[in-house]
Amino acid sequence: KPVAQDKTLPHTSGSRSEGAMVNHGKEYPIELGWAFLLVVGYLVKVAFVNVRLPGAVGILLVGFAFSYFMQEDILKNRNDLQHFAFLLVLLNAGFEVSIRGLRPAILLICLLPGLLEMAGIAGLAMLTHDVDIREGLVLGCVLFP
Repeated sequence: KPVAQDKTLPHTSGSRSEGAMVNHGKEYPIELGWAFLLVVGYLVKVAFVNVRLPGAVGILLVGFAFSYFMQEDILKNRNDLQHFAFLLVLLNAGFEVSIRGLRPAILLICLLPGLLEMAGIAGLAMLTHDVDIREGLVLGCVLFP
């Protein structure tokens, strides 16, 4: 008779994503795991920056280390976590840009395609759906991103 396999113990076969995590039966809320990951990632980033190393390397190391003992529920939501991490990277990059450092040509290249696309959506909406200019521009702003 085969013995039932305990899901809290590490598996010896298969890939790491199939259950090679050691959980020891302790369950905690997913929100607490995410918060712990973010706080430790931030602290390691600050520590790396203080010793003049790239903060992103510290964050990557924390993510790698946490992948071995995170709950399976958190790893199942890895897609959401990757989207959240991408948003944080974009915010970080956006906060480093200064308006004074941008040349007018670069600003024009960034804004012109978006403005033309929004104007095109607004014009098409006015022609096909009989909306006024204000509603067309709102539709262009909503559909642009």
